[in-house]
Amino acid sequence: IALIVALATSAGFWYGRIQVPEDSGSWSDFTQLTDAAGEETAPSLAPDGASFAYASRRHGSWDIYVQRVGGQRAIPVAASPERHECWPAFSPDGQRIAFSESDDDGGIFVVGATGESVKRLTDFGFNPTWSPTGDRIAFATEELWHPSANLGSTLWVVDARGGAPTKLYDGDAMQPSWSPSGARIAFWQSVDGQRDLATIQVDGRVATQLLHDAPLDWSPTWSPDGKHVYFSSDRGGSMGLWRLAVDEQKGQALGVPEHIAGSADATIALASFSKDGRSLLFRSEILSIIPVAVPFDPATERAGQPRDIVHGSGTLSPTSVSPDGQWLAVGNAGAPQEDIILLRADGSELRRLTDDAARDRIPRFTPDGTALTFYSNREGPYRAWSIATDGSGLRPLTTKSDAGLFYPVLAPSASMLLVSTLRPLQAFLLRPPWPATLSNSKPLSGLTLKRGELQPNLWSPDGRWLSGAIKASSGAFVGFGVYELATGEARTVSEDDGVGTASWLPDSRRLIYVTRKGELVVVDAMSGARRVVRTGLAPPDLDTGAVAPDGRTFYYGAYRVESNIWRLQRR
Repeated sequence: IALIVALATSAGFWYGRIQVPEDSGSWSDFTQLTDAAGEETAPSLAPDGASFAYASRRHGSWDIYVQRVGGQRAIPVAASPERHECWPAFSPDGQRIAFSESDDDGGIFVVGATGESVKRLTDFGFNPTWSPTGDRIAFATEELWHPSANLGSTLWVVDARGGAPTKLYDGDAMQPSWSPSGARIAFWQSVDGQRDLATIQVDGRVATQLLHDAPLDWSPTWSPDGKHVYFSSDRGGSMGLWRLAVDEQKGQALGVPEHIAGSADATIALASFSKDGRSLLFRSEILSIIPVAVPFDPATERAGQPRDIVHGSGTLSPTSVSPDGQWLAVGNAGAPQEDIILLRADGSELRRLTDDAARDRIPRFTPDGTALTFYSNREGPYRAWSIATDGSGLRPLTTKSDAGLFYPVLAPSASMLLVSTLRPLQAFLLRPPWPATLSNSKPLSGLTLKRGELQPNLWSPDGRWLSGAIKASSGAFVGFGVYELATGEARTVSEDDGVGTASWLPDSRRLIYVTRKGELVVVDAMSGARRVVRTGLAPPDLDTGAVAPDGRTFYYGAYRVESNIWRLQRR
């Protein structure tokens, strides 16, 4: 209750701080359309501007609702409790809604605007966008709720009446938006850690970069007149709404981005226009990831009362515990500035080891506790780095020629470094001296499992096993598994969706993690026996989790979010 009150108060201050640029003068009327506790997201405004569709998980799973603008009653149009339906998109005539399932590889569906006649079009894909004539739907192969790292999403098109989909673009393409003339599709992509906007012709022949700079740009949508692409960006310091003048036929930028609306407290994203261009909807979100300590008895597998290590907003997600148990390595992926941070296990002290524009992610203590490994784009593409716990000795662990390396972590003996790539998904064991190169190593074989590819990201304390998330082709986390180094065999341990990291207990046999349902779970990596230890926890950040050396405390980043749908109008 206290959290909801605090978020509501923060949202009130946020409303007062919305800014509209003086040179535009037309966007000036803001109205909050949803106010339920929890998450309302992915808005789609009907062409006539009278109603809107959005996604909410007020009942545990993601469901799609339609609500009259200015009304209070939300009507479910796709609300199966066994499925996660999201990303609604009204058809150009307002009679249908396309949406996707947020499970495994997804799937594109179409339903009547009042919930009738659900039809599946594909068995994969996310973020549908309609052609202006309403006869085709474009979609991406990967789903991301926030602009984090991805596996290389491709762009596809399917006939709105059904049939086999066709691939449009084999490069990286997220959250497509079809232009009003039908000539181009806008999207955002991740290149060497940068999130930038691009467009492509509908025949897939020519892709054109719209922006290529340091700020994070995502969630593009065309204005109804085709003269601008509206998008979300942190180029103003916080995640706000911007627009860029674009030549729709050529897909080229005309000028520089213009600021439309912003806030110090909430992020603004996922804009959706009415047909006349006089109204747009957006999602406002206040997101915090709070480090939480959960007392745990490894002998009885009983958990005590969780406690927040620090209070307030921001992003602090524990990823590793020092060998003496006194310090936590925490990441803040998704923050305006992503740095390597140390936090006292009791919350009494915080040290920022890096403080620059580079995106530094997933820190792990070295076995002797004197340094941390992490991956960073500080010299271009992501690769492995290390830094001493006093902030000195920053150095690369892999060569500059080996681009796109993630999740570095040293073996317990410190004799090998585990790294992985995303496209294709492979894992390597590198040996010193540092910086090492992939040319002296071979990828681990046998990482393919039933539901996807295993991406190892941790060693067991005895060095016998690797563990990591199982990733579907969409990039979704569809469980986790282990890899035995001696035999080169991988196997699935759990099929709990949304678990990016499962932490080893000191016995090198059991793993512990929090599900996105808020369950603290212990799994035996050998037998697969699964036990729910505690329920009612806040859901976790994806790449979070660490166990104290004695196994008596589990740390993780608790995901706490409040988001609502707002309307912005022209006077």
